[in-house]
Amino acid sequence: GTEITFEERKKAIEALKNTVFTISVCGVVKAGKSTFLNALLFGNDILPTFATPMTAKLTFIEYTKDPHDFFEVHFYSKEEFTAIENALKSDKDPKAYQQFKERLEMVGERGFTKNKWVGHVPIKDDDLNKLSEYVADPSAQVNIAEQKGNYTPFVKEVHISIHNEAIKNVRVVDTPGLRD
Repeated sequence: GTEITFEERKKAIEALKNTVFTISVCGVVKAGKSTFLNALLFGNDILPTFATPMTAKLTFIEYTKDPHDFFEVHFYSKEEFTAIENALKSDKDPKAYQQFKERLEMVGERGFTKNKWVGHVPIKDDDLNKLSEYVADPSAQVNIAEQKGNYTPFVKEVHISIHNEAIKNVRVVDTPGLRD
């Protein structure tokens, strides 16, 4: 075999130090994925946790050099939203489409409409406590009174950037529950 030189080894180690690794947290609905990440990364409840499954939202958590944490919300394009609607309409189980329509009606009554938010440019916010506005289930009992989750039906994914050295070379992905 070929011998690896000290210089080649040193280059490989440096390359690994600068590589970002992705860790995806997966599990069935209500397995404690977000609770685990809240304890591990934030020390408090930044990622919403619910007694009922949420709409599928991928949440990416990455390190930032910026001393201020922030998040960025990405909305579905018109094409993506139409594809989701069509997929739910043609699903064998009509319950999913019914839930989808109910959520749209609920947030629509609050002034949050498909025409306004589908295809919207990303929104950046420095207040992580506002995250639930974008990922909370608007039809969950706990959120109805507080009218949280108004944007949720239109959100594709959220990117959270935190100043936490522990995840400097790691990208954490909080996934929707399996079978959700």
